[in-house]
This record gives sequence, structure tokens and C-alpha cells, in this order.
Amino acid sequence: MLQIVRSFILTAGLLCFLTPSASASQAEADFLQHAAEQYILAQFTNLPPDVKIEVTAGRVRADKDYGGKCTGYLTAQLQGSEIRENNTVKIVCARPDNPYTVYVPVKAERYIAKLTAARDLPKDTILNEADISRTFVPDARQNSFAINDSHQLIGSKLKRDIRAGGVFAPQSLCVICKGDKVQIVAHKGTLSLKTSGVAMEDGNVDDSIKVQNTRSKKTVIARVLDHSTVLIEL
Repeated sequence: MLQIVRSFILTAGLLCFLTPSASASQAEADFLQHAAEQYILAQFTNLPPDVKIEVTAGRVRADKDYGGKCTGYLTAQLQGSEIRENNTVKIVCARPDNPYTVYVPVKAERYIAKLTAARDLPKDTILNEADISRTFVPDARQNSFAINDSHQLIGSKLKRDIRAGGVFAPQSLCVICKGDKVQIVAHKGTLSLKTSGVAMEDGNVDDSIKVQNTRSKKTVIARVLDHSTVLIEL
């Protein structure tokens, strides 16, 4: 995760949310939650366009006397050396007449733009552009191998149902599927030969699969190039 600024002075723009009431108020508690969230967000700079951070603060007690505004004395600091999924932000009001310290739990989630199903897609669907959308999804480990190239998806066949918003994992589809007619391209130096064949197993781009030569009936191992072509390096 990103290295963080050890201390953060809250701005007057945020402080204006505080009420001047001398008694406890929900508005003051809400402000402290908001301040903790803004502190965490402020640590993430220059994020790429396909990444966003969402933060959610835990509840702050509203039955405590915060003494109204703490203009010029309020600071925030992360408890720990780096931002993780679950964090604690220490907010300190160093005002001489009514100092206080509040610890606010803040959850930070990283989202990445992925190609996802635009609707519920049943097994055996041949994907087209209308079936695919780009959505921010949690940066979970199970999404790390999701296909994010629309050229690999369009024309592919689903091997299982995918719910709307689900990512396209390689095991969920085949660029070339068992039984598909393909063009076999054989390369040797500058020489290139082409013939027809039938896929004997499923495969995605760059997978090596068994293909039967339609003319000779021989089975060869070839690398998947696209939805209709496999390559043999002689």
C-alpha cells in the first residue's frame, strides 16, 4: 500500500461542519467520521483512471461533549505504518480549554475497472459488444486473472452462466471451443502454410490445444491466436 503522511491538519472547510453547541451533537460525530474518511482519501494521489478508492468510517459516539468547533487545533494521524483494508485514524483536538482524542475505524477498499457482464448471461452465449460493460469491482484476489481485453471476449463462448456484473475469468469461456472449425497456420522461417482443422479441446488465447487436420486426420498441438486461428511453429 501507499506510504502515508504521518499527520494531517484538518482544513477550515471541513471544520465548518461542526456546530457551536456545547453539548454533544450528532452533527459533530458525523463530522469526525467524515474527517477520518477524507484523511484516508487524501493519502491516495495520482490514481490511474481505472482505479478508485472507497472509504467507510465506523460510528463515532454522539453522546460526548466535543465543545463545538476546534478551529486550528484539529489534526488526524494514521495508527500504523501503512494504509490497509481496515484502519484506525486518530483525531486530536489540542484546544487548551477542551482537548479530546477520538479513534475512528475506517475501511478502505480498492476498486479496479474490469470488463463485466452487462446482463445475466447463460451458458453457451456467444459474446458480443452489448454483453460487455466496464464496471469498478473490488480488487479481490479472485479477480486478478479476469480477462480485460474486449477483443478476446467478443466471439467467445461461455462455458458457464455469468451473472450481471460478474467478471470474465478464463475458465468461464473458450476463445476456441472443442468442435470448432479452425484455420491451422504453420510457420517455418519465411514459409507459411495454411489448412483447415477441428479443435479437439477448448482453449483461450496463447493456450496450446489439440487440433485435428481435416485433410490428413492427424492430431497436432497448436497455439490459439484468435477465435478462428491456431499456430504451429515447425
